[in-house]
Amino acid sequence: MEKTKKFSFKYYKFFGFLSKVAAKALFPLKVVGDRKIDKPALILTNHVSFFDFMFVAAAFYPQPFNIVVAEKMANSKKNAFYINKMGCITRAQFTSDAVSIMRMKRDMQSGASIMICPEGRITASGVTGYIPPSTAKLVKWLKCDVIFLKISGAFAANPSWDVNRRERLPITVDVSKRLTAEQVAKMDNSAVMEAISASLFNNDFDYLEKIDHDKKRKNGAVGLERLLYRCPVCGKEFETVTEGNEITCNHCKKSFRLIPQGKLIGAGEEFDRVDKWFETQRAAVRKEISEKDFSLTEKARFFTLKEKSAIFHFEGKWLRLRSGGRRSYKL
Repeated sequence: MEKTKKFSFKYYKFFGFLSKVAAKALFPLKVVGDRKIDKPALILTNHVSFFDFMFVAAAFYPQPFNIVVAEKMANSKKNAFYINKMGCITRAQFTSDAVSIMRMKRDMQSGASIMICPEGRITASGVTGYIPPSTAKLVKWLKCDVIFLKISGAFAANPSWDVNRRERLPITVDVSKRLTAEQVAKMDNSAVMEAISASLFNNDFDYLEKIDHDKKRKNGAVGLERLLYRCPVCGKEFETVTEGNEITCNHCKKSFRLIPQGKLIGAGEEFDRVDKWFETQRAAVRKEISEKDFSLTEKARFFTLKEKSAIFHFEGKWLRLRSGGRRSYKL
């Protein structure tokens, strides 16, 4: 499908309306804060689910805003139609892209706000992830008002380990925090980053405890082994399996039960929630790769993404060396 190089106000009205209606039909949704956008602004939101555009539309429609999306999304059959028809701004993830930045500026000049998820990917653990410092530079360069939109509850309703699950959990969309262009002009990059990080930080497991969610489900833990792969008891990796609401280590046979509040019964305090267990894994990996002799060699398929969904892959060895930050590929 040919990509639109300009934001379509006509298609935005159509897709934005559908998204707003769908968000309110699928979830008990509450929007907190001032929904009015006086002039084109930069909307920064945490990235918690595939439904994020719907939640932003629920907050701001019919006020127009365009979306910055990953290039691979525009090439997927599932999303290509609305992304290309609406003229969304596409960019390669985790790279510098001057073209997409100029598109943002141009669309704002035409009267549309811009929505960005600065994390660049959906959170794996329900906790707001790393936001690159370049986000502050973009905010300063655009010289516009900034609206912070924080979504709480959507990850728990549609968790990363079971994206086909969709629960009717109460979801809160908080748009109460903003910065004016004048305020941004007086701030340095570090102050802007501090404001971004503080305003977008969310932990869905804290949120579950706050709302005291207690709706039981039959297979709440199924798929969780893809996220929690390292046993907190014996330390073995890739031995965890799930069934129903249980996650079990095949090596030491220790089992944990996931309850609706996101807690794991049978684990110590350090591992008693999904987000805590996940963070201990990250700490273990950081320690592992900090070792001087760290290396990882695996046979894998190497993919490169091309336009129009053309994907080429090669089978070969991938060796990553910690020393000097070098990466070598043997194909």
